Amino acid sequence: MMLLFVLGYGQDYICSRATYFGSPNCQGNPTGACGYGEYGRTANDGYVAGVHRPYKNGTGCGACYQVRCKTGECTEDGVVVVATDFGVGDWTDFLFPAKAYAKMARPGLEAELLSYGVVNIEYRRVPCTFGGLNLIINIHEGTRYPHYLAIIITYNPSLYDVVGVQVWQEETKEWRPMRKPFGAVWDMENPPRVEGGAYKTRYFLVASNTNHATWVESPTLIPANWGKGANFELAIELLFANVAYLLLYVDDIVLITSSEKLKCDIIALLKSKFMISMSDLGKFELIFGNFFGACGYGPYGKTANGGYVAAVSKLFRNGTGCGACYQVKCKAPECNEEGVKVVATDHAFTYDADFILSAKVYAKMAKPGKEMDLLDCEYVNIEYERVPCKYPGKNVMVKVHEHSFFPHYLALVLLNQGGMYDITAVEIYEEATQEWKSCRRAYGGVWDMHSPPKGELTMRFYACGSGTTEGKWIVASNVVPAYWKAAGACGYGEYGRTVNDGDAAAVPRRLFRNGVGCGACYKIKCKEAECNDDGVEVVVTDHGESHESDFILSGQAFAKMAESGMEAKLKAYGHVNIEYQRVPCQYPGNNLMLKVHEHAHYPNYLAMIFYYQAGIYDITAVEIFEEANLQWRACRRAYGAVWDMENPPKGGLTVRFFASASVAAEAKWVVVANVIPLAWQAGVVYDTSIQLS
Repeated sequence: MMLLFVLGYGQDYICSRATYFGSPNCQGNPTGACGYGEYGRTANDGYVAGVHRPYKNGTGCGACYQVRCKTGECTEDGVVVVATDFGVGDWTDFLFPAKAYAKMARPGLEAELLSYGVVNIEYRRVPCTFGGLNLIINIHEGTRYPHYLAIIITYNPSLYDVVGVQVWQEETKEWRPMRKPFGAVWDMENPPRVEGGAYKTRYFLVASNTNHATWVESPTLIPANWGKGANFELAIELLFANVAYLLLYVDDIVLITSSEKLKCDIIALLKSKFMISMSDLGKFELIFGNFFGACGYGPYGKTANGGYVAAVSKLFRNGTGCGACYQVKCKAPECNEEGVKVVATDHAFTYDADFILSAKVYAKMAKPGKEMDLLDCEYVNIEYERVPCKYPGKNVMVKVHEHSFFPHYLALVLLNQGGMYDITAVEIYEEATQEWKSCRRAYGGVWDMHSPPKGELTMRFYACGSGTTEGKWIVASNVVPAYWKAAGACGYGEYGRTVNDGDAAAVPRRLFRNGVGCGACYKIKCKEAECNDDGVEVVVTDHGESHESDFILSGQAFAKMAESGMEAKLKAYGHVNIEYQRVPCQYPGNNLMLKVHEHAHYPNYLAMIFYYQAGIYDITAVEIFEEANLQWRACRRAYGAVWDMENPPKGGLTVRFFASASVAAEAKWVVVANVIPLAWQAGVVYDTSIQLS
């Protein structure tokens, strides 16, 4: 049995409204948006609800809330409900079946409460109680053995949300991510084949009240011959422990403090409805945007347009509005004439606002010296207009999304989308059938396709002028390489695509060496008549196996091995004989950089990765100095080049790594003092001020 403790739920109630719907048995909806089926009607003895803001794109499915109404007919305790559906009424956050709605009333006053139709309420997240039942995996009715596996998780008694699910693939020794198609359903095309064995699964859990996050592997295995309707208890017990913390919520960001002065400061800032994060007691970092935004942009959603981004409400248009630019001007005495230009990178449910801005962006609308006065406004009226997006010196980029899984599932996102066009369709050309195959808009700005064509991919997208029905198809030839990958097995993300001017390679297991080979440089020369004498230098950024090859090169790196004018002929071979040797990496003008990985979560989980690793060294160990105990604590190689640590030391962090020369016996510990600041942030790159030679 695995135990996880969740810190206390002593949070303030949130004010909202609730209503109810009629049904023949006064119970919930068995076809709700969470995908629960009959469980969505009968869970918690039928005390269920459709929710609006707490739905959170399905993450809120299965969460329990204590809801109490605020009229004379209402009890003090209200009702505890499970979120099993999405629903919105007249400015409501909770849509109850009549049975649950009436439970909020004092005995004998149910009819009077029902007569209101809509009531003011207050609610808070609470642990669920299911009579001793634990987390259960159900094989969804839509499953098709053995080609398509879909699961749904029920009976979550804790304050943890399940935000990621992965299945272990023994053949490649890696965890494969499942996709969340809707609600609480997780699915996978072509799941691993397990002859006579069982599936290992793990779950990424985030505590809703503290944002503590962790991967948990279930001791329970899913049998290889799974079938629809089967269910399995996960044997993960999520316990609850009470702690005296004040918790305040802004969307999904949690602020924790026990300081009364700080409480007042936070509440003053919360009044303006801005996204705020607290990096340390008494110190705030105003964030630029949401890394996990509804457009699916990832880090780009925080940094596009210099960080001047916005979440939009009705302008989201089911994802069509992702990437659109707007000039926004406020209309208060503190406002300047120019306003601010923002890019839509996220969606937010709001009752009375079209734009949700970070404090940095909001303050940009103020006159000089009036920023704090504007921030004090509870609301501000605005005017806005759609304007062309401009990205000087940047072309439209196609990103292979992190949820892609080669070669079975491809998801794409378009970045740096200039002008005033909306992307309303994306297609990929299939050479074998000589026809275009349509992608699906998975969500936001993400387009996907199961079983995409093989080889280099030519795609086209339909760009429709804003406010018109006129548009045009734009074709990008061979834009996605034959051996496309998502973030890559090294964990480098976008760096893995652009490092060394894009001359990168995936290598097989013997050169990958379980991640030790990440960042190594090789000189490669091919041996055909079309090949030049210089070859190409590449950096290892991924793992890949193909045709007994030692290197799978990017298209441009492969072409650089050819004599001038012979590139197409060399590519026509598909694979060629080569000779290679390990060489020192060189990054003139760049120090060794240490990036806090996007999956890190301050202050409970730190993941790091090194960029611009020069020389011919391998990094085989990483440690962090803990000042309190005056000792070094070892990091774990999570995967590839990513090193991580649960509950890292507090304060500015000193890191050391063991650099071992690959061609000599030389090895040494290299210490970098205070390289990671006190309030480190996921996605930020820090300069070590040193370089390996």
